[in-house]
Amino acid sequence: MLFTSISLRVARVVLVTVAIFAVTKGQVSESRYWYPIEPFRIEVDTKNPEVRELLERWDRIGNETQGLTNSSAGMYVKSGYNGWLLRWAPQAGFVYVYHSEGLSIIDFSYGKVEVTSSEIRFIPERDMRETFRNRKLSTPLIWVAAKSPPLKFMIPQEEIKNFGEFIAGLRDYNDFNGPCCEFDPFFVSKVSTDELAQGVSIPDEYQRFMRRPITGRIVSIGKRRIVRGYWMHRNLFGNLFQESSLTPIAIDIGRIHGLRKNMLLRFAGEQFNLREQYIQITSVRRQTAVAVVIRSIDKHNHENYLDNPIESDKRISYPPIRAGMRVTTSPILNN
Repeated sequence: MLFTSISLRVARVVLVTVAIFAVTKGQVSESRYWYPIEPFRIEVDTKNPEVRELLERWDRIGNETQGLTNSSAGMYVKSGYNGWLLRWAPQAGFVYVYHSEGLSIIDFSYGKVEVTSSEIRFIPERDMRETFRNRKLSTPLIWVAAKSPPLKFMIPQEEIKNFGEFIAGLRDYNDFNGPCCEFDPFFVSKVSTDELAQGVSIPDEYQRFMRRPITGRIVSIGKRRIVRGYWMHRNLFGNLFQESSLTPIAIDIGRIHGLRKNMLLRFAGEQFNLREQYIQITSVRRQTAVAVVIRSIDKHNHENYLDNPIESDKRISYPPIRAGMRVTTSPILNN
């Protein structure tokens, strides 16, 4: 929770791409710390033979997957306050880790892998054992690989329908077009920074679960206004915009296309991944709808955004909004 360009969620993921997706070779220091990916620093007990096997297998998988292209094998992250790490390769097997804040391991499993034309099957040799918050932890045994450049995903088979809704930006996954979220809904790996996703590559027998995003075009643009304290409340997040611009737009899709009031969209094309920019539906008719484009502003009320809030205060101006521009509900597919 894939995934996501990708909404603000993906913009945030991009901000920490070096931290989350720069896979390093797992090592244990003399202080008994394991560094599976930056910036994680997980304390481990290397006297435990199962822990030693976890660490050794992690390295073997990394060695096997080095240099592989066009392969679903590799390293995946499902981020969150309590998150998951997944690494697998056909010969070396898999490692599946549930961690707390990248500081400690809650539980883990590892084992062998069988790869078929449509699925990846895990055969645990050491399975999850813990019960965490009244839930018995377990290892998903059947996985489906998907790719939507610049991302690739590993999806437990029982979650494939939800993945289809996420790709389309429907139901609760529509929230990923807003300033959401501090977690990934699916296991994701960033494989490229050059490509923009136009579609999803997934085994044929699972294509029926992939939903089409709702897409349309802007037909007219209203007058911009400056707003202080604009509130956006959704199932997965609530956000108060201290200062922003609101520009009304009319679009050529409506109720018959699946659009509903308060749904979130994003621009397709060059503005797909721009930070602090959101589109919210305000009213819907049968074949048309009205929305507002919400944009970050500076102290002079100019529409611009921080290019890299972690490293600098440089601000970049948004491109103009024009009639004919495409909009979509998908947080992943730029089409």
